[in-house]
This record gives sequence, C-alpha cells and structure tokens, in this order.
Amino acid sequence: MTHPKLENVLEETGEPSTTSSEGGSGLGLESHAHEESMETKLATLEESSYDEEDDSWSDDDTTTNEESSHRSASKHGSISSVTSAALGIGLGIPRYILASKWLVAAVLVGCMVLVSFLSFKYTTGEEQAGFEDQFHDYADEIIDQATANVAASFRVLSSFGKTATSLALFANESLTWPQMTLPHFETRASDFLFISKAQQVAFAPLVSDTQRSIWESYAQTNQQWLQEGIDFEYLQRSEDQAWNETDVPRQAQPIPASIWKYVQNNMPMVEKPQSSGYLPLWQTYPPPRESIHVNYNLLSNPMFADLVTTVSSTRSGVLSGITNDDLALFQDETAEPCPKSVLLQPVFESFEAGSAIVAVVFELLSWGEIFKGILHDAATPVMCVLHDSCGNSSYSYQVSGMETTFLGVGDWHNDKFESLAVASNLTSPSNVCSFTLQVYPTDEMEEAFHTSMPLYITLAVVAVFSFTSLVFLLYDLVVQQQHSTLVAAATKTTAIIGNLFPQEVHERLFSSTLAADKSHAAPKFKMMSMISEEDRQKGAAAGTADTAMEEGKKKKDAPIADLWPDCTVLFCDICGFTAWSSVRQPTQVFHLLESVYNEFDTIAHRRNVFKVETIGDSYLAVTGLPTPREDHAVVMVKFAYDCLTKMQATAQALELELGPGTSELTMRFGLHSGPVTAGVLRGEKTRFQLFGDTVNTASRMESTGERSKIQVSQETADLLIAAGRDKWLTARDTKVLAKGKGKLQTYWCHPRAHGFERSMSEMSDVMQVATPRPSLSSGMNMKSLAILHDTIASADGLGEGRKRSVHWISEILHKILKQILARRSASGWNIMLIKKMNDAPSSIVAPNGDEGRLAIDEVKDIIMLPKFDRAMVRKEADSSSVKIPAPALEQLDNYISQVALLYRDNAFHNFDHATHATMGVSKLLARIVQPELDYTKDKGRHFESKRVQTKAEAVSPVEFFAPSYSVCVGLLDHQTYADHTYGITSDPLTQFACVFAALIHDADHPGCPNVSLVNEQTELAVKYENRSVAEQNSFDLCWNMLMDDKYKDLRSCIYATDEEGKRFRQLVINSIIATDISDKTLSAQRKARWMKAFHSQSADGDADGDYEESNEEAVNRKATIVIEHLIQASDVVHTMQHWHIYIKWNEKLFQEMHQAFLDGKVEKDPSESWYEGELGFYDFYIIPLAKKLKECGVFGVSSAEYLNYATANRKEWEVRGREVVAGYVAKYAKKSGKTKSARDLWRGKP
Repeated sequence: MTHPKLENVLEETGEPSTTSSEGGSGLGLESHAHEESMETKLATLEESSYDEEDDSWSDDDTTTNEESSHRSASKHGSISSVTSAALGIGLGIPRYILASKWLVAAVLVGCMVLVSFLSFKYTTGEEQAGFEDQFHDYADEIIDQATANVAASFRVLSSFGKTATSLALFANESLTWPQMTLPHFETRASDFLFISKAQQVAFAPLVSDTQRSIWESYAQTNQQWLQEGIDFEYLQRSEDQAWNETDVPRQAQPIPASIWKYVQNNMPMVEKPQSSGYLPLWQTYPPPRESIHVNYNLLSNPMFADLVTTVSSTRSGVLSGITNDDLALFQDETAEPCPKSVLLQPVFESFEAGSAIVAVVFELLSWGEIFKGILHDAATPVMCVLHDSCGNSSYSYQVSGMETTFLGVGDWHNDKFESLAVASNLTSPSNVCSFTLQVYPTDEMEEAFHTSMPLYITLAVVAVFSFTSLVFLLYDLVVQQQHSTLVAAATKTTAIIGNLFPQEVHERLFSSTLAADKSHAAPKFKMMSMISEEDRQKGAAAGTADTAMEEGKKKKDAPIADLWPDCTVLFCDICGFTAWSSVRQPTQVFHLLESVYNEFDTIAHRRNVFKVETIGDSYLAVTGLPTPREDHAVVMVKFAYDCLTKMQATAQALELELGPGTSELTMRFGLHSGPVTAGVLRGEKTRFQLFGDTVNTASRMESTGERSKIQVSQETADLLIAAGRDKWLTARDTKVLAKGKGKLQTYWCHPRAHGFERSMSEMSDVMQVATPRPSLSSGMNMKSLAILHDTIASADGLGEGRKRSVHWISEILHKILKQILARRSASGWNIMLIKKMNDAPSSIVAPNGDEGRLAIDEVKDIIMLPKFDRAMVRKEADSSSVKIPAPALEQLDNYISQVALLYRDNAFHNFDHATHATMGVSKLLARIVQPELDYTKDKGRHFESKRVQTKAEAVSPVEFFAPSYSVCVGLLDHQTYADHTYGITSDPLTQFACVFAALIHDADHPGCPNVSLVNEQTELAVKYENRSVAEQNSFDLCWNMLMDDKYKDLRSCIYATDEEGKRFRQLVINSIIATDISDKTLSAQRKARWMKAFHSQSADGDADGDYEESNEEAVNRKATIVIEHLIQASDVVHTMQHWHIYIKWNEKLFQEMHQAFLDGKVEKDPSESWYEGELGFYDFYIIPLAKKLKECGVFGVSSAEYLNYATANRKEWEVRGREVVAGYVAKYAKKSGKTKSARDLWRGKP
C-alpha cells in the first residue's frame, strides 16, 4: 500500500502507469510532458492541512482549471515521477521545507545563545547570592558580638566601681576618701581584663586641694600594691609561658612624692595647687612599667578632664573617643599601635541616691580586641570600618577568622562593595561619642565564591546544543536517504497494485486503509498530576516546660520529661569501624572515638546543637531542644557537614598514631525531623534520653545511608525547602526500605556543593591545623624534622601509602628507642660514650667470630634477658623527655625505607603484610597484663594470678612498649610484675627486637614456599643448606644493611655493648626463624620447648632428669618461647581478626600461591585444596596457637579475643569457604587452564 496522499495523486492522474514491452517502467516523453501539471497538483496537495479534531483532510481552495488539467493528463504518465514528487525528493525540495530547516537551525542557534546567556547569568547570580548570604551572616555575627562586647565592658566596669564602693564602706573607719587602696586589686583586675577584653584597668581617687598633703603622705606609706601587682603579673606569666629560672620579678621603684603632670616636651613637673582638685593615678593593672607614672594628675589631661566632667553630670560610665594621648602610661612600648578608647566609671561614696563621686575606675579598651575571636578559624576575611563621631575619623580593621588586623586610619574598604555595607551603632545613644561599625566584604572573600563554574556550565550548554544541532543534521540526512528508498519502494508497489487490480478495487483498498487509520487514531494523552499536597497538622504540645514545672511542684516524684514538637534528630556512625577496630587494641579504638567525638562536641557547642549520647561508634544529637528554634533542620545539616569534614581531617591526622587504614574511615549521617519526647530517665545511671518515632526514623536514615553522605527524610527535606535550602537536596533514585517504616523517599544533602562552608583551600588549612605534630619530632628543631621527612619522601619506589606506613613504624620504633635510652641513662650510660664504643671494632656482626655460621644455627632455647634492677627503675626518667639525636632519627627512617624497598611486589609477602604484622606485635605487647597477687603466698614461688588490665591498656600503642612500673591494682610491686611477664616488659630492647623482627621477617621474599626453593636447588637454598631459606635470607639482608657505617648512630641507640648487640641479634633471629612453620624439625623443637617451659616435661613425656633448672633459666625459657609465639601470631594475625580482614589477606595469599603455580614454582594448583587446607590450617595451627597465647597467661583478653575470632572465622570458612574459593578461581585461576570450574569448586566436586 502507498500513502493516502500518493493515492489521491494517482487517482486524479488516471490509471497507473503501464509497463513497457521490455518489462521496464513506462518512462517515456509523456511523463515529461505532464511534469509541470503534476508539480502543480503536488503543490496543491502539500498545502492541504490535517484536521486533528475530525481526523480528516481539508484542502485549500484550488482552481477548477488546475483540477481539470490534472484529470485530463495522460493515464500513462510516469508513476515514479509522481511518487518522487509526492515525497519531495527527486523533483527538488520545496522552498518552504528548506526555509523550515534554516528556521530550525536558527532557532537552535538562538536557543543556544539564549540558554547559554541565561545559564551564565544564573550560575554567576547563584555564586553572588551565596557570597552575599555568607557575608551578611559574618557581618551580623560581628556586629552582634561587638555590640555585646562593648555593653559587657560597661557592665563589668560598673560592677568594678560598685565593688570599690563596697570595699570602702567595710574598710577601716579611721581612713576616709581619698585614703583608699583596694585590697587584692591585681586579682580582681586580672579577672576583669579577661572578661572585658580590655588592656588596662586603673583606679584613681578624687583629691581636693585641702586633701593633697594627706593623700601624698598616704600614697608614700601604702605603695606596696605596686610590688604585689608586679609579683602577681610575674606569676601569671610564669604559668602561661615556659619557666625560666633566670627570670625573676622586677622590684618596684619608689613612686613620686607629689602629684605631678606633664609639661612641654613631655617633661614631668609637680602639679601646682588646683582649686578644682586632682585625680592622681593610683592602682593599675598590669602595673606600670615605671613607678613614676603613679600620682599622675589625670585632670591635667584634657581628655580625662572632659570625661570626669561628663561623668559628674551623667553619674554613669562614659566612653571616650579614640585617642593616643598619654596612653604610654598604660601600655607596653613594644606593643603595636592600635586605636583605643577610655571607658570611665564613677565610684560613689555610698550606695545612697545622690551620693558624692569620690573616685573613678577606668579601662583602656582596644577596639581590635572587641572584634577578635568572633568568627570561626576558616572564615574568609571581611573589612570592618569603625567611625568615631568625636574625632570624626575612621579606622579600618580586617577580621580574618579568629584574628583581627588593624590596617590603619581611614576607610580602606573597596568602593565596589559599598552597596553591601552593613552598619550599626556599637554604643548607646546616651554616650557622648558615637561609634558606628560598618562591615564590608573583601576581595579575598569574593574570590572564594566566584569560580570558573559558570564558564564551565556555559561551555557545557554550548556543547549540548552543538551536539543537538549535529544530531539534527545527521537526522535530516538519514530522513532524506529514507525518502529516496521510500520513493523506489512506492513506485514498485503502485505499479504492482495498478497492474493487479482495477481502478474501483484500487480506490476501495485506499478507502479501507483510510478507515482503518481513522479507527486506530492515536489517543489523546493527558498529563496526570503527580503532586499531592499533604496537610501536616501540628497540634499544640501537650506538655510544655511550664506545665512540667507546675506538675513537679504538685508531685515531686513526677518524671522530668516533655514533648518538643519541632526537632531534628541526627544519628551517625563510623563506616568500616568494626573491621578497623578488630586490628587495633582497645586503647587505639577509644583514642579514635574520643578524638572524633570530642571534635564533634566542639562543633555542637559552636552550632548550638544538643548532643544526647554516643552509643558505640554512633553519635546522637538533636536540635530544637532544649531551646526551640525554627531553623533546627538547617542547623543540623550544617552540623552534620561540619562533622563529616572534621572526621576526614581527624582520621587523616591520626593515621600516623593509629596505623595505616585509619584515613579511610568516614561517617554516614541520618536526619529526621518531627516531635520528640525528651526527658531525664532516672535510675542507677540517670541519663537524658530521647524517645519517639522521630528518633527511630532518624536511626533508619543512618542505617540505610552510605559512606560520606548525609541522608535526610522527607520531613527534614520539607523544612530545608521551606528555609530556601532546596539546592542542598538530591532525591535518591529509589525509595529505601526502612525496618518498621516500609519504603521511604529520602534525600542526599550536599550543602558544600552550593556555597555552604569552606572552599577546598580553606579545608586544607583546617586539616593542617587539625593535624597534631607527630611525636617523632619531639626534641628536634625544624631543620632536623625537615631532613627526616625528606628522607622518607626521597625513597624511590615508595608510594604514598608505604611512606605513611614507614612513618608509622618509625614512630613506634622511635618510642621504644627513647625507652631504651631512658633505661640506659638510669644505668649511667650517655650518648657520647655509647657512640665512642660503637665506633670501635665489634664482634656483633658474627657472634663468636664464626663468619660462616648460619643464622638458623644461632637459634637458642633460652635467651637470657637482663635481670630486673629495682634501683635502676627508681632512677629511670620519663621516656617522653628523652631526646634522640637527629642523625639517629634520620637513619631510622632511612633504614625502614630501605627495608620497604627490599620487599618484592608479591600479593601477600609484601611490605603491607610486614606493616600488618608489626601492628599485631604492637597490639600484643601493649596488651601484656599484670597479676593481682595474693600476698599470703610466698612472693618467690609460683602463684595463682587473676589477670587485670594494666595502665598500658589506657595509653596509645606507640606510647606503651615498656610500661611504667606503677602499681595499678595496689598489690603489685615492680619485681613481681617483671617476673610475671617473664622479663619481657622490663627490657625495652626485647620489645624493640620484636617489632624489628616483624618489620624485616619477609624482606626479599621470593613469593613461593621454601620447599619450592629447595626442590629447585636455587642459589639461596644451597647457601642456607635447604633450611628456612626465605627467613634466613631476609635476616641476613636486613642485618647486613643495619651493620653499614651509615647507620652507626642508629646502632648506638639500639645497643651500647657487645652483650646488648648479641642479645638483640639473638632475639631477632629466634623471632624470624619462628615464622618458618613449614619446617617440621623446627616445629617439633618449638613444641618441645613449649612443653618444657609450661608443662615441666620434655616432648616425649619423660621427666627432665636430674638437672634442676634455676628459676632464672625457667623464666627466660618462657620468655623466649612466648616471644617466638608472639611473632608467629603476628605473622598470621589476619586469621584471628575480623572476617573481612581475614578474607582480604587470604585472597592475597591465594593470588600469590596461584601466581607461583603459573610460574612453575609450585607443582600443585592451590585452588584444588585451598578450602580443605584452610580448615586444616585452623585446626592444626591457628587455633592451637591462639590457645597457647591464652595458656601462657601474659596477653590477657587479647588471647581470648584472638581465639574467639579464630573459632568464628573457622566456622564461617566452613560454611562459605567453597563459595569464596570459587570467587578466587573466577578472578585469578581461570587463565591457567589447569583448574576446575568455579561451579565445581563451589559444590565440592573432585
């Protein structure tokens, strides 16, 4: 069938074209002769319009002559020509179609220009609006706080004056005004200055001419206040600054004998008799730099004379204009010049109305202090211009965060910000001088908000429109090609129909087609409204605070509770905390929580957010109570964003102290708004609690949230939209399923993306401020610290993660080195003597002088640790005060960096694994416990002990290693503690050796088992006689590197004598060789040593024979085997940690073993027995090892923790292991072509 328009043409032109005798189309001269008439008819057709209402065609008026001419055309005209003309192809595109294409192109270009312009204007307007909103917030905060500060100065000085009146009334009645010295003036004045932000406070009595001689005599005999003030000031300074024994308080000089004044050239001169009286300067704080300033007649200064006159008439405090006259009396000459004013308050003889003014108190008010400390640290700079009506002058300040900088006299603001000025009067109208504060933004603040984003958005719009235009052109080309195809198809179809059917049938076919088209007309679609208004009814709160108070009066035992109808509740928790905490010890976990939540508390205080409680790693807070506020939702979102950024900064700062992976921790937040029932839940542990559906929903918002995101409910989103913060919100793609709530529509809240809070540069500043100075730098100058950090940064081949690991391990070893030096110092050694001895030849490199001896041959059953020395412990200084030479610290960092470079890029046996093992060693050392003794038993004999937590468990791991021997349970002395831990805790060198061994134990590991090296008879296997090949190689490489001359300063800190060096070497060897668990001979020897140490029997069960082992040997035997098991547990510590940690490292080990299989280093595909192998590994090594840690009784609850995790992981592996292995196969093993399918491994098929 053909299109109805085409059929109408065919109908009016007569019968279809006939085919020629040759079978081709009848394209003769007739078609060309009638071409003009056909074009005329087609033009008429194209002008017809389709009536959408009745679905019919309505033709425009055409002439009868044209119709008749078309009907009289030859019936044998070309059908192909008709078809081409009907489609507008082949006969030329009509002008109106070409015009429409140009019109569309012009519209696209115009829309592109218009939308680009509007987008640019809108985005720049949004940036400007954000800039102006932020500025107005800052301006309002500065003006409000500055006004409050000035008012507070008036109130506090008035209170000070009343205190002087009160003290005078209760003073010795034999003395009368002006003979008055305020007792403890310096103490009161110090508190006053802290509250009022003033620089100086002074007291001056009014002295009449007749009282002058009495006053001058009184002043000479009562000038002790000056020395008291000097002494008090010295004590205050010594508390605030580092104590210097050479710094002693100055002695007060005698004060002038007479009242005096300044004359020309600032020369002092005795004041002549004045009938108007005198106002001698008397008590001041801080005390004057020179005693000559006392008894200066303030009335001789015009400014003070005017102030006294004003005070006499107003009988209230008055603030002077800005002046610098005679201010050198009250300030340090080294202080930078800054505009100041004098606030003067009268002191009355009594509290009765109309009482005489007998003295004045005044303060020196620095305007810079008024504006200081108002904004937060990261606030961008704003300009403050202070105008003094008395001096008719202006003074400019720049307020940047908490600091204020005086720029100079005059109005320094940028004129382009004139329209944004915010002004207010800081003083009351009754004051003589009016001070007006005008706040303006600065260029720096504007630049923080004006970015390149509008330009990028505009370019994106242009790109979209350009792409659309290109698509339109391509589409037009495709349509034209389709039209050409349609012409050919229509020509053939029409020819066939014309040949097969008579004309009447042809017309009926077209008629039926049109009828079918009408019956299947496209339905009219109507837009359905998707917006439904929800009426939120807010009833009045049934129980208000006043009602609760009245009920409390009626019934004292009534619950303290109330309903708060408008609140926003926040829940947040730390993502990844569970797995992270399983690797750390409890002190590290609590250190993180305390650091993070203390920062949150600070933010909550600043934001006026009410913190309810912390539950584990969750934090609960609420706004809208106890003080109702309309913007509770907005404030809570800002609080959540502040906490999110602070969490990221704090985690980054704590990574050095808490170990690698800490910086990856982040938060997720959930917010919901609604009514909350809040009150005090009384009981044994009374707490303030929140109840209600709002709290439950907020908890659901948090639990269904995502990392580093703030999720809010629909109710909270509605409040934010009502507050004009709709741009903060992004609806989640799908509704969340909340327990007990069903499906809820929630939103992500992104305040930072729309101009809220800080720019990225400011955030980096905050992080730098939040980052604590590493304790590694204690006692070092900045140059040494820079060299130390450059050493790590310059290590080629170390990524950022490994550099952080190097720094963390260096921090741990640095702490133990300080304890080693503290112990050595207590025994009489010093650094220079140690260095001198280490420069001499030593036999430490190869004990007993046997250069050819293998490390494995040096393994001993008993390593003799030093005996406990009670006297030395008493003399031992605090290790935190010990300073390690900078070269040694530099060498320590360099050595660890070089060890890191020795590790190969294996999947498992790499430097990250060494770091993880080091973390395990540090955790176990930090969890060593001390016993609770029963002193009814003999101290020298074995005793039953109850494990209790030590002081070491309350400190950071890098601060533990060698616990202080203070008595934690009141029953333990140092000697017994050392014996109970087998001497491990009494020797810092032993702890250093344990950490050092964990660091180097897999250096240069080849990535395959020892048995593979032995079977291949590699050079290393031959060198080490097929025994513990990888372990001995790691030790020799790292030990020989330590013996290099460039590490001699480091060695001098580690050991001072050959005896210490040999013991250090022996401990490291025993520890590293202990990690070879595949050697059956070594395993049997270790088992026998364990049995002998803790079961008093040899491996074969026989008695030890006639030899009776001394108590010292028995203790050191236990210490030796415990150290070996400590390093063994740390080497596989991932198997005794959280399931996620275990799977992470298990996959790495599988990857390494599979790669070794692919490389031909191992014969058996690990995937074939990995599931069963792990079960056997747990049953025959991991769980027995964990039980031994518990059996030795040294590691307290950590041993139980390890055993619990090992048992739980073993059960979990038994259930999920096949599935896990199948995942390994799908990820790593398929490319080998030698493994079973993942499905078979999952199902356990052979």
